[in-house]
Amino acid sequence: MADSENSISIRQRLHLPKVGKARWIAIVLLAAFMFVRWWDPGPLELLRLKTFDLYQQIKPRELLPNSPVVIIDLDDESQQEIGQWPWPRNIVAQLVQNLFRMGVGVVGFDIVFAEPDRMNGENVVASLVGLDVEMKKKLAALPSNDAIFGKLIRAARRVVVGQAGLNNEKV
Repeated sequence: MADSENSISIRQRLHLPKVGKARWIAIVLLAAFMFVRWWDPGPLELLRLKTFDLYQQIKPRELLPNSPVVIIDLDDESQQEIGQWPWPRNIVAQLVQNLFRMGVGVVGFDIVFAEPDRMNGENVVASLVGLDVEMKKKLAALPSNDAIFGKLIRAARRVVVGQAGLNNEKV
């Protein structure tokens, strides 16, 4: 009996607080939640992003009156005026040129221009029936809309375009 009274546990010697069952459960739950957040499985990511979108719809961020950043949205009214998306690249080039005339510092596109413009001269010639040879030559000789847009981007040096990437490391 004397030995048990004289023996002091390591916890008591180090003056560690007593950790009860509820704290151990909380610690295990915290570790599990941290692991799941680090792992970020697809359904959880989708739920997180949809929740953020819902918050933005309920109470969107306020626009600052003197904000240096302006987002131009291609809305239904724009599509009614210009036509269905995707717009020909020469129209997009004109939009960029107008923005620079208005004093914009940089234009960024959240769009990937992955395929050639369907309204390039060669594509139009191939899709129209009944054109005479001379008209086909004139249309084919026109600069492509992609070339017009690319020339503007090169000349402006202040245009940022989207880029697609793969999640997989192996291609």
